[in-house]
Amino acid sequence: MGKELHGIGVASGAATGIAIGRAHLLAPSELGFRQYPVERKDVLREVARLNNAFSTVRAELDELRANVSPDAPNEVRAFLDLHRMILDDSLLCDVPRDLVRQRLINAEWALAIQLEEVCRQFESIDDAYFRERAQDVRQVVERVLKALETGRSTTAMLPKKREDGERLVLIAHDLAPADVLHLRDYTDIGLAGFVTELGGPTSHTAVLARSLGLPALLGATGARTSVAEGDLVILDADSGKLIVEPDAAELAAYRQKVKAQAEARLALRRLKGRIARTRDGVAVEL
Repeated sequence: MGKELHGIGVASGAATGIAIGRAHLLAPSELGFRQYPVERKDVLREVARLNNAFSTVRAELDELRANVSPDAPNEVRAFLDLHRMILDDSLLCDVPRDLVRQRLINAEWALAIQLEEVCRQFESIDDAYFRERAQDVRQVVERVLKALETGRSTTAMLPKKREDGERLVLIAHDLAPADVLHLRDYTDIGLAGFVTELGGPTSHTAVLARSLGLPALLGATGARTSVAEGDLVILDADSGKLIVEPDAAELAAYRQKVKAQAEARLALRRLKGRIARTRDGVAVEL
């Protein structure tokens, strides 16, 4: 029997909640940054760095928004709009500039100070949904920090399609909604689903994964240290677990489940165009 990790399973009713494939570990995206004082003569330079980083992320989010497929779920546009709103909030884009000027510190340091202050405010709220919005703020600020460091806020690099044809299950510390949106464009590499160590049932990543029909497991603590690159894994979003290196019996059983689910979906698609009627002949819209 393979090792099991547990989390919050996310599956769409219209798609399978099971993914079988080889694990691919994404490099952790941490808020690493330099902290150093700046001289007063360098304040304008640091403020300009902040402005440029915010402009870079703003342009990238706008490009993502413009390229959203017309048939994409409404949640896709909504999440991108939310991140754009967070980016333009004065608490994030104006206060760090003031901190640079007042405390004579570098742009990254000022942004990180304000990030923690805003997140504390969110995390003190009793409502679970609003508490989880702190993670949205962190994801936006992470993009700005990447832009400060590299000149662009790139999302995680995905691997090429495996030569052996096996599908991939991504294992990450966290994925922002914009990253999940990118995953939809990588189905040609055999992407089967993804696992994150962070996230909850009301997180935007969970809602977006469900909308896109990607099986996912969120909040799987320790996944990156418990799974090795290339391990065979079974992501069971229906049961909220990840099985690492399953034995032959487990693998056969899950492959049978996937086959049965596929046959059931095919049968439902065949009924899609038929008119539903009651026994006495009255048409009913479902």
